[in-house]
Amino acid sequence: MDSSPFSFPPFPVAMRRWLGRSLPLVLLIALLLSGCRSLIAQTKASDISQIVLTSLQDPSTFNPMLNQEFPSIFLFSFRGLTKEDGITGEVKPDLAESWEISEDGQRVVFTLRQGLRWSDGKPLTADDVVFTIQDVILNEKIPTDNKDDLRIGENGEFPQVQKLSDRQVEFLLPEPYAPLLRALAGPPIGVIILPKHILQESVETLDSQGNSLFTSTWATNTDPTKIVV
Repeated sequence: MDSSPFSFPPFPVAMRRWLGRSLPLVLLIALLLSGCRSLIAQTKASDISQIVLTSLQDPSTFNPMLNQEFPSIFLFSFRGLTKEDGITGEVKPDLAESWEISEDGQRVVFTLRQGLRWSDGKPLTADDVVFTIQDVILNEKIPTDNKDDLRIGENGEFPQVQKLSDRQVEFLLPEPYAPLLRALAGPPIGVIILPKHILQESVETLDSQGNSLFTSTWATNTDPTKIVV
């Protein structure tokens, strides 16, 4: 991966370093606390293998773009193009296996890993990345904190994101933007990639008040089988 011509310092430094380095401890505490709860499942060796994870508090939504909580279940369920090492703070590949940055720092091309799939078996492709950025995060009718992560320069311009192939996505920036890789680093506060084939209709459909149905999608009363991660 070519990280020139600019490095990627923490974004914002204090918050992201604190969250990243605290995350392993938070997860450990959560797992320990889960053992104290009364809802302990008894399983047999013949049962299907599974890992049970728990959060410190009940979720207020299953829609990661509307989440305001930390820690949350989204630490276990969704991912970003990149991820931040909780110990070193280094940005590493996640859904994207690599990226290349142009010499002027205004073009970044991400290449997705091969064989990525959603929990319903559908392929995760560049279409999902473009949908997440262009149709959800930059949608004026959808309130999400990730908008601020992608504002660039004094004028707060957004990157242009387009699909190059099923596995490649291009980000065109108005100027070099050092925090981009960290802004795309998934949970707890980075951009999480969403399934276009599941959520596109809710984004494009408005209710009687002119609000996107996406803002009421995946509420806590949603059938778990309808949530795709």
